[in-house]
Amino acid sequence: MTNPQIFSVLDDMPGSPAGSVNQENLEADIIASAITKTFVSMRTDMDVLSILFDDDLTAGDETILHGDVTGPAGGLLAAHDNASNGIVEYLRLNGTNQMTGPLKFGASPSVTTSSGALTLDPIGNSVRLLTATFLHLGTSSNAGIVWSGVQENDSVVFALGNTSNTIIFTQAADANIDFGRTNEPDPTIIMQSADATSLEQHGKFAHDQASVAFTSGFGGYVFNWEDYSGTPGTTGSIIDVPAATFTDDVTAGAGTAADWTGVSIPGATLAADNAITITRGVTLRLSGPIAGTNVSLSVSNALFVESGDSRFDGSIDCRGNLVMLGGKNISLSSSTGTKLGQSATVKLGFWGLAPVVQPLHIADASGGGTIDAEARTAINALLAQMATIGLQAVS
Repeated sequence: MTNPQIFSVLDDMPGSPAGSVNQENLEADIIASAITKTFVSMRTDMDVLSILFDDDLTAGDETILHGDVTGPAGGLLAAHDNASNGIVEYLRLNGTNQMTGPLKFGASPSVTTSSGALTLDPIGNSVRLLTATFLHLGTSSNAGIVWSGVQENDSVVFALGNTSNTIIFTQAADANIDFGRTNEPDPTIIMQSADATSLEQHGKFAHDQASVAFTSGFGGYVFNWEDYSGTPGTTGSIIDVPAATFTDDVTAGAGTAADWTGVSIPGATLAADNAITITRGVTLRLSGPIAGTNVSLSVSNALFVESGDSRFDGSIDCRGNLVMLGGKNISLSSSTGTKLGQSATVKLGFWGLAPVVQPLHIADASGGGTIDAEARTAINALLAQMATIGLQAVS
């Protein structure tokens, strides 16, 4: 049989109450630790604390157990010592499975409560909550964090109380500022600006039981992306929205839904504190890609509609060339009709000739020594038709 580890309770564990050790907790800590030898027994006899293992401890095992320090000891023993040099400044069970006293974190051994819920790990320098153990926040358990094993894949769950339903991320210096947040109907994440001059300077993210909602309390949305390398293609290199199936589960059979819209960007209402003029208002502004280092860019499209028709209910202000491929037609309405040019001063040109305003009126054929009535009638009809469609002035 190996020799037991011997310690002086009074000298090695001089906390308050002096010369005392919670043997049950210490045993649990040893069993849960990374000590390689099997724990056999522990006993106290007056001032002597003896701990027996099935084999002699390695140097690493001894470091875990007592930190190679005596009077007071370190390692696991320090977890049951109230001296200020341990990971726990004051930690003990008060008989009702509740921990009392502040925790002081540092390089010290593992401590486990009698319920096995909390582990302070000296090797990984971590604090561990076991599966299904809540870290409650607030005096009434208003919120909590838990490693949930009931999920299909084990996950960290942030459980919010159903009153505020809010997690706020802010700078530490602003943590005690009342941001005036109202209660949310669904769990919501708030990202508050640093050194906010206005409480509205925040972004909000939630799911409202129907859709994902991103809300900006102040300002717009900015998507920044950094330079990176990849393979060019038809998949979006900056933003890519994969195809999906939308299923209408509302419209009755044989019914008609007026519209379906994938992305909707309504025009903003522009207001000002003072009377001003905004020269141009734009809802969506696009620019084509620019050729960079070692790139010869044959075509730069700011917008490419791969399939489907495009509809414009407003006017089209074209500041560049309008290019159509061969074999494509311009389809116009057969009801009211379409005008090409809104006035006689608009300049038009055909087949590469310089554009000109509407030609002046050509008078009907008349006079002459020899009258060909049939030809004159045809010429005058042709002139009338040219005037009717605007190829010459009416008069």
